[in-house]
Amino acid sequence: MDYRESIVRVSLDHIHIFASELSQTLKFFTQALAATIVWDEEAAGVRNVRLALGNGFIHVYDQPPKAERVGPMHHLVIA
Repeated sequence: MDYRESIVRVSLDHIHIFASELSQTLKFFTQALAATIVWDEEAAGVRNVRLALGNGFIHVYDQPPKAERVGPMHHLVIA
């Protein structure tokens, strides 16, 4: 069997990050990377903003990272 036949095609669905300064984080992604805000509501007890960027999304929690050792990323979803 040709190994290329068994390759599963995947793509980045979204990354979820924490933001200590949500307004500055949104400004960076919208102005520097031309991301667009597609959802902005409270989720999991805090403001959560979904940005469309290319074929994927960035979700931003309006709160600092929960633990210094893990950094600003909460999770990454590949679908």
